[in-house]
Amino acid sequence: MNQKKIILDNENNNFPIIQISILIMIALCVRFIFFDNELPLVLDSLTYFSFSHETKILGHLPEIITFTNLGWTYVLTFFFNIFSFNSAIEYMNLQKIITILISSLTIIPVYLLCKKFTEKKYAILAASLFIFDPRIIANSLLGLTDVLYIFMMTFVFVLFFNIQKKYVYFAFSLAALICLIRAEGVFVFIAISILFFIKFNNEKKIILKYLICLGIFLIILSPIIIERFELFQDEFLIQNSNELESIDKNLTFNIIGGIENFTKFIGWVTIPIYILFLVPGFFLLIKKWKKQNWYIIIPMIVMSIPIFYAYSIPAQDTRYLFVLFPFFSIISIFSIKMLINKFQNPNKILPIILVILIIISSLFLFEKMNPIHETESYLISKYLVENTQGINTIYPETKYIRSAEVVNDFPNHIHKNNFGEFVPKMNVFVINEKNLFEFIAKYENDGLTHIITDENTNRNKILVDLFKSENNYPFLEKILDTKELGWQQHFKIFKINYNDFRK
Repeated sequence: MNQKKIILDNENNNFPIIQISILIMIALCVRFIFFDNELPLVLDSLTYFSFSHETKILGHLPEIITFTNLGWTYVLTFFFNIFSFNSAIEYMNLQKIITILISSLTIIPVYLLCKKFTEKKYAILAASLFIFDPRIIANSLLGLTDVLYIFMMTFVFVLFFNIQKKYVYFAFSLAALICLIRAEGVFVFIAISILFFIKFNNEKKIILKYLICLGIFLIILSPIIIERFELFQDEFLIQNSNELESIDKNLTFNIIGGIENFTKFIGWVTIPIYILFLVPGFFLLIKKWKKQNWYIIIPMIVMSIPIFYAYSIPAQDTRYLFVLFPFFSIISIFSIKMLINKFQNPNKILPIILVILIIISSLFLFEKMNPIHETESYLISKYLVENTQGINTIYPETKYIRSAEVVNDFPNHIHKNNFGEFVPKMNVFVINEKNLFEFIAKYENDGLTHIITDENTNRNKILVDLFKSENNYPFLEKILDTKELGWQQHFKIFKINYNDFRK
């Protein structure tokens, strides 16, 4: 493939080992500052932990699996088999440490990707925008699949943009492996397929050469497809990716809502760092349009399709957008260069900007992350698990209920429903009734024993009224008031006296 070179590479290819190593160490330090080794995993992270630890115990995959993408389970199981801990928290911390390491190391492929479009010094700074983005940092602490997916996805494009033909084949190979991590990996394949015909449009036998790449992709993907079919059989084509598992299947696709959510969330996630460079960078990208700019725009458009779908259902989660952040860094290069070139000594201003980025990111995290809130939410969930049989949910505080069960029961923490989904052993009920009396009456025979409320006025009006006017409910006995304990959060827990309730 003697393609016409359209990727910018106007410097030598010497990798800045010292600079990147220093940035990795700083990135690790920043992440470990916000690392809490006493908090358990929750939600999707907890599900992956449970499946992976169950796989470690069994020596093979569980018979019933609720998600199709098993790559992260394989990675976790590998490390779980290396180490032997006595508590669930220790395994959970290992899971979080793995994502912290991967997230910090992602500066390498992001730098290499940016280097395809600019000089070394600007590529370093652009990659730093990614590695020190507060949302990327916060996400790296959760033990989720995102960090590995983004790491591998970025390397796909690094390989694809390489001048040598063999790296294009490697790109299609890695794109196949990505599908094992996340179902959306197929859109990475679609993106490089489109770019293939742009990059090699002047090549002879371009169709044949693409078919070779397609063959490589399918050969590597085929074991994954076979495994999924063996695991899910009739449900092979309808299994959802883990990111959308929890979405209500009855929700309808809403294009207008998708546009609104996509616009809202993409604006939100650029704050506080990318917003400084992304918007002016985008306008400069359009103003100084080159053929190579398609290499930026097309991947972003293609990989936005599943994101737009999620926001149209709607799934309200900003982390779906994180896959676009490496390309945000590339676009930011245009405004970074414009800014730095205004100074007489641009090399001296680069470290200053970098320090400012780290400070802004850290301040944002200190403002948005509330470790006391999370700790107290976990402690209240532990209390509920240990002292109640059935409770109403107050999200997100009670998200730790299943986590508390896992920690308490470890290593015997496997509790699934008939569909193979990990669920709390204790009964947890959502309030949808008109008043508290209807709610209690509805779930009396299902194990509802207690009611929890707090000072959050955005709760269901039933819980708000209970918090403010507990004396109006004589059949409720208050057994815990965290104000008396000096907590930051003010929870109240009531035990239902059904004898008095029925009077």
